[in-house]
Amino acid sequence: MRENRGWYYLSLLKPQAVFDYKWFYLFWAAFLLVASVPRIWWLKRFFETRFCQYLGRISFALYLVHGPVLGTLGDRLYTAAGYYKDSEKEHLAHLVDKLALPKIGPLGLEPAFLLPHLIILPTTLWLAEVVTRFIDEPSVRVAQWLYRKTLDAPAVPVKG
Repeated sequence: MRENRGWYYLSLLKPQAVFDYKWFYLFWAAFLLVASVPRIWWLKRFFETRFCQYLGRISFALYLVHGPVLGTLGDRLYTAAGYYKDSEKEHLAHLVDKLALPKIGPLGLEPAFLLPHLIILPTTLWLAEVVTRFIDEPSVRVAQWLYRKTLDAPAVPVKG
């Protein structure tokens, strides 16, 4: 890191116990972002939109389902669109280059790259909504009920 221009003095701030320096700086960046959101009106307004609130509500389920969706549906769609590794070429041979989509255009906006995302994103959001509605929220209600039944009960004085 010290060899890169402009990073020499910044590298002196990294503690020796941190092996991968990027996590040290990402931590501080995230901390400063979270601390500044309530004080920057336009950023606060953005995070208070209905869509951001919705993402916050389904965030745990989104975290749980994004990996399996990418590993199952994503691998197949990317392979069919022409983005694959040798391992996919072996076990998904019947899907290799199935969709004849062009790989030209601005980076990230190529039709062969964009089409799988237009399918994967709504699928992931829908599955996260289902998991939130039928697993996450009911389990939170059960945990609250158990808490009220056990730990929240008034203390009974012991006579003795």
